[in-house]
Amino acid sequence: MIDVVNQEPAALGRRQTHMVIRRTLAVVIFAGLGALAACGSDDQAELLPGEADGLEASSSAVPDIPYFDSDLAGLCESMEASFAEDEPSPFLTPDAALANLATQSTGLEGLQLSDGKILFDGESVGSYQLIDRPEGTFDVESAQWCYADPIASDPPLANADEAVSAAVATRLFDDNSFGGQDVFDRINIINNFGTNRDGFVVSDPDSPIPQSTKTAVEAALRPMPVTWITDASSVIVDESSDYTEVGAVLSIATPIVEGDTAEITTSLWCGGTCGIGGTHEVRQDGAGWAVVGTVGPQWIS
Repeated sequence: MIDVVNQEPAALGRRQTHMVIRRTLAVVIFAGLGALAACGSDDQAELLPGEADGLEASSSAVPDIPYFDSDLAGLCESMEASFAEDEPSPFLTPDAALANLATQSTGLEGLQLSDGKILFDGESVGSYQLIDRPEGTFDVESAQWCYADPIASDPPLANADEAVSAAVATRLFDDNSFGGQDVFDRINIINNFGTNRDGFVVSDPDSPIPQSTKTAVEAALRPMPVTWITDASSVIVDESSDYTEVGAVLSIATPIVEGDTAEITTSLWCGGTCGIGGTHEVRQDGAGWAVVGTVGPQWIS
């Protein structure tokens, strides 16, 4: 991850204690557009200023909005906020919270926010997480999106969150060291994406897993308890430890997504001589994302 902008605007009263807006090079770039995901929420669609102009533009014309700014091509932007505990938000409706997000992040001009997705012309280019706050109020906890390459036509888009969650569920419930037996009652997952090294995942502390991905993974594994950890050593105390004592440990490599196909590498530890890993191929159809096979080196012990 390469940070080129790291701003921390002043806290907005007691409600918002910390906000970070970060701009990075996309981890996976296809024609200058990073593959990002959507997470569900109960909010209604919010039409942001300039959206109508952007949606009415023909495919041959490039709308004059930040999403198509040539200086931003290939960059991703993210926002994360934390809040004072037990303090209600000033936003009484989801729409008001989303309007505030648009005010804080000018790069969203001309885009549409709906059901956890950031959209351009109906296509997902990012995601956001809307949360309930005390006393029936609402706020946006995080958001992330990538800018398009203005010279590219029909850049491929994908929902990496659902692809990752499908691969993780397959690794735990089907393609595990026990021939698909249901043996795990809890799971610890490394908090960062890693690098695929011949089917093994080497964690990268500079590649945090987005909250939207975590939410999708937790939903796919429910009711199994999920604990997000910084590294395996925080739960594996010695070589004699195994999954029955501390829970299994899963590592996920940075997803590689192109159009309706993704490659997701995972490594699962279940004991000193118990583990499995490799890359799953995941594809999207009308019913969502599903694992269709494996790709490249696979390992098991």
